[in-house]
Amino acid sequence: MELSQSKWLITSLSPGNGEKLSKFIVGARDVVGMLARFADLQRKAQVGPVGPKLRFWPG
Repeated sequence: MELSQSKWLITSLSPGNGEKLSKFIVGARDVVGMLARFADLQRKAQVGPVGPKLRFWPG
């Protein structure tokens, strides 16, 4: 994750043989948008064919 004053960049790496890097941009200070993106990534990881691979640590 990269945070700047104008935008926040969130990247994720899909597990598996064809590991795919995805990039998402939300507006700076858009905490709700950032959390929604994390929730979406977590949901996709849980329903994927290889099972959950993303882990989130409380911070």
